Amino acid sequence: MRRGILVEGNHRVATIMKNDYNLTGSFDYRITMSLYEIEDRVFDEAWTHCQELKVSENSQEGSRVSLERIPTPILNIAMMEHGSGGLRKNEKISPEDTVVFMLGDLQKTVSDKDIKSMRDHPRQRSRFWKSLEEQGLIMAWGNSNVSMLPLYFLLMMPATQKVCLELAKRKFPKTNRLYITACNASLVEDQAVLMSSRNIHQ
Repeated sequence: MRRGILVEGNHRVATIMKNDYNLTGSFDYRITMSLYEIEDRVFDEAWTHCQELKVSENSQEGSRVSLERIPTPILNIAMMEHGSGGLRKNEKISPEDTVVFMLGDLQKTVSDKDIKSMRDHPRQRSRFWKSLEEQGLIMAWGNSNVSMLPLYFLLMMPATQKVCLELAKRKFPKTNRLYITACNASLVEDQAVLMSSRNIHQ
């Protein structure tokens, strides 16, 4: 293999190393890797939009890849790896990281028609989320709506989504249902939720 794309890695490996060192005083660990072989055409398309692995922590280059440019087969692999429970016991992944990553994937793969359908028909939301579970793209989390937060961010109207993402990046509230309420309210009146969110910031 001459080239490879690291789908999940840097911050997870660093966290595992730090936790291991804090517990034992040494770096004695192993990390299981999943290797996927994909079509040359798909790989080459993704390769042109990926970033080089950084050696310096002082790099000024943005650390996020534009997911809308990454082919769907690779995004599906990323979804499966991100949702895997194998490394989660050893790492710390913020809810905001999960929402931002999955939202980027959903924005690329879910059609406007399906988004409108889920906005108009709440039952379609659970069915869609269940279909992701059946495809192995996300972990099964039962019937809790809170586990569907990335989907609720997707369904938010634009102004509300923007404000809620800003709020999440500052401090992700422990009351995650706030975002579910904001989504449902935005479908009635987007500007009203925007004003309410501004009040939360004060």
